[in-house]
Amino acid sequence: MYIAIQSGPIQSANAANQIDKSALELAKKHSCLSCHAPNKKLIGPAFKDIATKYRDNPSASKYLYLRVRNGGSGVWGVVAMPANQKISDADLEKIIDWIMIQN
Repeated sequence: MYIAIQSGPIQSANAANQIDKSALELAKKHSCLSCHAPNKKLIGPAFKDIATKYRDNPSASKYLYLRVRNGGSGVWGVVAMPANQKISDADLEKIIDWIMIQN
């Protein structure tokens, strides 16, 4: 019984690590890391800063989905983010879900 209780968090941590790893690989695949990094500003904001800015917004995932899909400027500065029309909906949703847990 004791082992089963202890394995739950370990399994959860392993699952979370796998999600992080696969989402990070998707971010690499779709060139997100050309302008963004998990913990520091590059051309665009750090993923952790995005998560912090929108953490209390219940519509954040939908908003970010549209921002990434359609591109835009003015929220984080003057440099425009290009539209990302080639990312599948599933990949984009997974990346956004991952970004939102970075804070």
